[in-house]
Amino acid sequence: MGYYAGHTALIDISGDSNNVHAEQTNDGLKSVDIDLSGDGHSVISTQTSDGSHTSTIDLSNGGGAYSLSVTQDSNTSQTYSLSGTCYTANGCAVSVTQN
Repeated sequence: MGYYAGHTALIDISGDSNNVHAEQTNDGLKSVDIDLSGDGHSVISTQTSDGSHTSTIDLSNGGGAYSLSVTQDSNTSQTYSLSGTCYTANGCAVSVTQN
């Protein structure tokens, strides 16, 4: 087995019925920081390939929950940040792919 760079997931949830799936594979530093406030959020974070990837996610429920999917899949470094409050009763959907 070879040496692989560190992978880190920091997840802070304040609320009920939230779902988080964080996947980090391959080499390269991987870091995801997820902070959820309120109920009903769904977050999928996928960091793959050998690039160093960083995601910072800070979501609040202001009357609606977020449905967020972030994919970082490249051998080059990628950074993504989202901070927001969803005020829409039917929820807010965001999908991001970095290749």
